[in-house]
Amino acid sequence: MKSRLNLKAISLDIDDTVWDYELGFRRGMTSALSKLNELDPLSAKMTNEEHFIEIREQYNQSISEDSPNRWNYKVRRYETFCKILETIARPNVKIAQEMSNAFSKGRYSENDLFSDVIPAIQELRKNFKVGIISNGDTYPESLGLEKVIDFAIYAPDEKIEKPNEKIFLKAARSADCKTEQLLHVGDNEITDVPGAIDAGCKAVWINRFNRKPVFKNQPHFSIRDLSELLSLV
Repeated sequence: MKSRLNLKAISLDIDDTVWDYELGFRRGMTSALSKLNELDPLSAKMTNEEHFIEIREQYNQSISEDSPNRWNYKVRRYETFCKILETIARPNVKIAQEMSNAFSKGRYSENDLFSDVIPAIQELRKNFKVGIISNGDTYPESLGLEKVIDFAIYAPDEKIEKPNEKIFLKAARSADCKTEQLLHVGDNEITDVPGAIDAGCKAVWINRFNRKPVFKNQPHFSIRDLSELLSLV
């Protein structure tokens, strides 16, 4: 069936587009703090989830474009846990590594895909190639998506990230189509929407949480879940 928008491919963001980032993050933190309490109960009493978020934000702000670990999120998580323990005067690199491992394991211990995702992808793939463009490191296999997508473009692998139009050009090449034949769906008004538009793609903003952002570039369409996408394409 010919697409009404002359599309050949659809790309999806990951966080808060296909899976609930917050649920995974909270579960990862619970696992990390539980591991800390197991290994060092005194330190566990001196920190909490809010402390982690504060230190992580400070650490991320210190990472420049040419930092050696700019694209290595695994190392950055480990170093964040190191800094947490340092700020409470309880430095321990082995415990920091155990916490980082626990975070990663706990984060994906349950599948937090939104319920509309798999049915929508299966339907879309009848007519289009469907893939992922993500700035993070939640890879398809972590969510059970590896067998239902056609391509996956990740910022840590490409060393570029949305809204850089080059990452959308790479996705179009992977899908064997022109950028104007690629439609990108994402929740971020800063990275997903303007990046796709600047690259010449169609942009769909997905608003699962009833947000009211201010757009630099207006999306071509807005939807509340992926089932609504089916009637657009």
